Formats: sequence, structure tokens, C-alpha cells
Amino acid sequence: MTLLRLSLALLLILATPALAGPPAPGARFDIQLQAPMAFGAPLEAIELDPDEVSAAKVADLNRRGIYTICYVSVGTAEEWRADFDQFPPEVLGREYDDWPGEFFLDARRTDLLLARPKRACDGPGPRAKELSRSYYRPLPASGFRRG
Repeated sequence: MTLLRLSLALLLILATPALAGPPAPGARFDIQLQAPMAFGAPLEAIELDPDEVSAAKVADLNRRGIYTICYVSVGTAEEWRADFDQFPPEVLGREYDDWPGEFFLDARRTDLLLARPKRACDGPGPRAKELSRSYYRPLPASGFRRG
């Protein structure tokens, strides 16, 4: 339930609609998370790494009618990301064993997590791959205590 609450909160924070709304199911879609990126193909939606693309490029894609989605790591903070320093120290937990430089977030502290700035994309592309194997581990694996 906590992961669901955090995901919904991230949707509210990160979504900054510039278009009428997301494209319909079956739309032409691409995922480009690493440079070099190619934007010439006819698309209706694209998922991007917000640290790899500028707000100006997102605006350009929007002008072309392309719905933009920003990659978001749900449940962890990655120290190589531009927004890592914006996470208050009290929400950072243990380093995730399988991903050096990635730290669990205390999802119970939505008061602090919700204060993060919005991204330039139309909507978030939440990923919980980091949590897929660890979500059901005991809470102490994250470095936080119940309560």
C-alpha cells in the first residue's frame, strides 16, 4: 500500500501536462534512456531519462505533438542523478545491495518526498525494478524501522 501511495504521489508531483493528455493505447511509443537519442521517428509518446534530455527538448517534442514521459525510480534515490541532493538525509536508507550508489527511500515520509521539484515531462514513467526483488524483504533491509 505504501508503494502505491508513493507512486500516486509521484504522479501528482511529476505530471505537468502540456498536451491534451496521454495517447490512446496502441500509440506509437519509444523508450530512449541513454544518449545518443534519435527523435526523427514518427511517435505519439516517448519515455526519456530526465537527466539526459533538456527541458527545451521536451518542449520541442511537445510542440511536435509527442507526449513525453520521464523515467522515475520509485522507492530509491540514485546518487548519480541531478536531483539526488534534493532528498533530505532523513529519507535515505541503506544502499541497495545490487546497485551501488542507489539508496532506499523511506516511503512513509511523503511530507518530505512530496517537496521535490517537478520534471519538464508530461508525465512520469515510474519504475520499481529496484524493488521487484526487495519490496517484500523485511523492512530492516531498507535501513528503516517499523513504526
